[in-house]
Amino acid sequence: MQTLLNHEWLPIFLMVAAVTFAYLIVPGFHGYFQMLLLISILVIAHELGHFWVAKRCGVKVERFGFGLPIGPAIWQKQVGETTYCLHPVLLGGYVSFPDDEPDNDLPKDSPRRFENQPVLNRAAIAIAGVTVNFILGYVFMLIVLLGWGEPDVLVKVHEFVSPNTPAATAGFQPDDVFLKMDGQRVSFTRFDEYKAYLEAHKNQPVHFTVKRGDQIVALTASPNAEGILGFVPAVQYMFVPLDNPLQGVVRAYTFLYEKMEQQFHAIGRIVQGDETLKQSLSGPIGIVKEGGDYISQFGFPFGLMISALLSVMLAIINILPVPMLDGGHLLFLAIEAIKGRPVNKALQERLVQVCFVMLMGLMVFIMWNDINKYFLSEWLDKEPGKPQQTQPNDSKSPQKSTVQAHPATESVR
Repeated sequence: MQTLLNHEWLPIFLMVAAVTFAYLIVPGFHGYFQMLLLISILVIAHELGHFWVAKRCGVKVERFGFGLPIGPAIWQKQVGETTYCLHPVLLGGYVSFPDDEPDNDLPKDSPRRFENQPVLNRAAIAIAGVTVNFILGYVFMLIVLLGWGEPDVLVKVHEFVSPNTPAATAGFQPDDVFLKMDGQRVSFTRFDEYKAYLEAHKNQPVHFTVKRGDQIVALTASPNAEGILGFVPAVQYMFVPLDNPLQGVVRAYTFLYEKMEQQFHAIGRIVQGDETLKQSLSGPIGIVKEGGDYISQFGFPFGLMISALLSVMLAIINILPVPMLDGGHLLFLAIEAIKGRPVNKALQERLVQVCFVMLMGLMVFIMWNDINKYFLSEWLDKEPGKPQQTQPNDSKSPQKSTVQAHPATESVR
């Protein structure tokens, strides 16, 4: 016990104790903790990509850090020539080369410095993290498909249809199961698009195919001026086993491609002004909160699937040609390869500083938005004396099923 509580291991022991305490008293903490661990794996894998390729190229790695380098590390240990660090804010990581350490004694002309490596080597190091995230996202999705099956969604009218609404006029009834909307099957990968589709077709007829008991019924309804039909859809998520395991090899790619396509469509809606940043963006707090809730409600496979999507999205964000990101490094290297000389170092540093300030400002905005959305607004909604809505009729607020995720024996196709 004395060894455990010495200067080196005490912070780790305290972190484990804090997690154990929270696990016992915070409702749903196991889901949040699993989601945090999955995100941490994505970050570590990204940095390990940089680390491994740098080592293969002969570059000295001074520090490998897990967590955002805000303040001193709570634990660090030198193994060989590299110091491994742990920081309290776990949602981040970094690899530090001699070029980043002002007091490093490695000669300026040493080939073990990152800046003295050939352009191709530096490009390989820069793109390694992104490559690992793409691969890891695919592997996570493949594990979900082979282990549990393909995610699907069962959407039906929840409990009641509000009177004098488009849904009531069209003839929707409780427990009607959605099959198609304007000829397109309602599926897991496209469900978010269907919600946006209703908003985009305000006061326009939309054709639905629903299953009512053993019957297939065709209905036509026009969302009102707010994009609302007049009922709350109940959403049950499930997994449908694959007929052939080899399908998973292709389906893992197509599933991720479809979800990333949705993300770009969402960005397009922001650019066009159809949605605001406040409505659409979510940061680490929101991701852990939403992902943890899904894990608690539907099981670990959904957390693994969300992590697959996050891994690919992390790769896409990092490959953007923005100074400070991996894509920014690649942009500078491409210019160097074309011109035959590096981009002015002072200019690079100024661009990185400007982008850092902008990204930090965006992160603060997103984190505040998450705190307000998931904590402050919920606390205010529970304020004594505040009237509560008992019968919502907004079709944009689905009620999620409490059925745990498991391989389903049947599904609506």
